[in-house]
Amino acid sequence: MIKRFGLMLAVLGLSAVLGGCGAFTSAGPTFEDLNKAKDQYRGEIVFWSWDVEHEKNIIADFNKEYPNIKVKIIPVQDYQNKLLIALATGSGAPDVVQLEENSAAVPVQSGKFVDLSAQPYHFDKSTLPEFLIKRYSDKKGGLVGIPNSINPAGMYYRRDLAKKYLGTDDPDEVGKLIGAGGGTWDKFLEVGRKLKADSKGEISLIPGLVDLYNMMSKQPKGAWHDGNKLLIKQNILPEFKLLEQVRKEGLDAKLQQWSPSWNQSYSQGKVLFYPGATWFKDFMISMNDKDGNGRWGVTGNPVANWAWGGSAECIPTQSRHKDLAFQFIKWWTTSENGGKSFFKHVGALPFNLNELENPVYNQPEPVLGGQILGKFWKEHIPGIQVPVQDPNDGIATDAINQALSKIHNGSATAEQAADEAVAAILAKLPDYHE
Repeated sequence: MIKRFGLMLAVLGLSAVLGGCGAFTSAGPTFEDLNKAKDQYRGEIVFWSWDVEHEKNIIADFNKEYPNIKVKIIPVQDYQNKLLIALATGSGAPDVVQLEENSAAVPVQSGKFVDLSAQPYHFDKSTLPEFLIKRYSDKKGGLVGIPNSINPAGMYYRRDLAKKYLGTDDPDEVGKLIGAGGGTWDKFLEVGRKLKADSKGEISLIPGLVDLYNMMSKQPKGAWHDGNKLLIKQNILPEFKLLEQVRKEGLDAKLQQWSPSWNQSYSQGKVLFYPGATWFKDFMISMNDKDGNGRWGVTGNPVANWAWGGSAECIPTQSRHKDLAFQFIKWWTTSENGGKSFFKHVGALPFNLNELENPVYNQPEPVLGGQILGKFWKEHIPGIQVPVQDPNDGIATDAINQALSKIHNGSATAEQAADEAVAAILAKLPDYHE
């Protein structure tokens, strides 16, 4: 990961050298170009994707309204590095780029994308939650990507286990028991201790430490730095200590996130809570617990609301078809039908909170025991303060994850792990300081 991240930075550094080598940047469209009747738009645009199977269905829905725009979807391996090379050399990028949240920081700050909040595009970024504005804004304050969704997260849980060990499977009551929105982990840990005692150690509170840390890292005190000042001891060490406590008390199942045993655990009924975002319902629970309809619920979060996942659609400055690209992006991200299409095929919610009142987002969810989710998710979006992304996140995240793995396997204490994370970050980023 560190080597790949270094390549990203090196590639972007090429732009200064290669910028005068005949790279093509098309003129921007006019206001009139962007406001024609839908059937007047004609031509082909290229769209890179890592999720062709789902997004070809979204394109089919788009073509019901824009029949004369052909969207050529191309599956791309090693997406990030190929994109950065195309941006740096000024050629080869598609007309529509999709930036995933975990790798958005470097390309967003590259200066190689159209500002979609400026004229003539004039996307109203005030319609976005603040954390998404920060995520997709460049150094000049221009919004270079429009998010295709918002992904608030909650605590998914097994209803059968909740009823047996907590006395209720009602989402509101379960939330109260774990201290949802209460600002501390105290009640959540109390539930874990009770669960361990009553089940004689058969049932775990969470799958593993990474699941819990992933949640913490996306809550308000999850940032690893403030400018060039490291916040490992202030923010990460307390989280490491809590993880160490969870492990010492035997409250987790010691599963590694994304491992085969982690996937299998959904259907085995030995873990009560799984922290996850909106897309967990379809991509994790339904896929891993195929007979699980009615067996699951979702409730609020200990400490604070958080979000996980999501992408934004962008137009490289080198695109020759910005008018067509913008029609596709605008339809996908801001129209009612675009939001419905993405929800239908991927399960993600539109960023416009007013849309969550729409009945399409408030149908009973069979896998979640008939829960009505539009209202639930709308209540768990306010207050989300995901740490602002930084081009050096890859280096820091690798260092922190390596340190976390030592807590997981018992080879380091929380303090030792934090010290190792600091040392690893400073070895790669000497301009930072404690």
